[in-house]
Amino acid sequence: MRITLLLAVAGLAGLALLTGCTTAVTQGTIEGTVADGDQVPVGGSWITVEQEGTEYARVPANDQGKYRVTNLEPGTYDVTASPPASRSSELGSDGPYPVTVKGGGTTVRNFFLPPAGGTLTGTVRLPSGTTAQAATITVSQGTTIVATATTNAQGQYSITEIDPGVYSVTASLANFGDSLTASATITSGQTTTQDLDLTQA
Repeated sequence: MRITLLLAVAGLAGLALLTGCTTAVTQGTIEGTVADGDQVPVGGSWITVEQEGTEYARVPANDQGKYRVTNLEPGTYDVTASPPASRSSELGSDGPYPVTVKGGGTTVRNFFLPPAGGTLTGTVRLPSGTTAQAATITVSQGTTIVATATTNAQGQYSITEIDPGVYSVTASLANFGDSLTASATITSGQTTTQDLDLTQA
């Protein structure tokens, strides 16, 4: 009787162990490379893994631009690659992108860091020569409006993170005519100044 009881207990224990093994969560991995627009690896870049606003990992890429994030539970994460501090003035971030991790598997996600945006700033003046508060600045490329801004009490405006390129810039204000359209060239990591003069309505 005692032997039978011991065997029964041992059997239940073994069943519980097997059940535990089959329900255990197997963690997964995200890996890949980080390069710039010329497909040159960017060593020292940072890869951030988040889920619903919570950061789960932040790892650096090695000298060959390769990274690997392990021990992630299955699910979908938002993954972003950012340049190292030494190159933040020339390169921007890539992402976030949704990446799905499967238990026991490896998901590959490569990143390509774009040129860093530039800044457009300037002052808007009324026909009298005084500065124009609350004037609207419109930055466009062709028929596409890229950004807008409003001047402050000193008639100044500043728009950051504009992709490198050539843009058309115009100022407008109620009861005045629009300014002449100016052409502004934005350079990665630099500030371009473009002042504008409103015309008489």
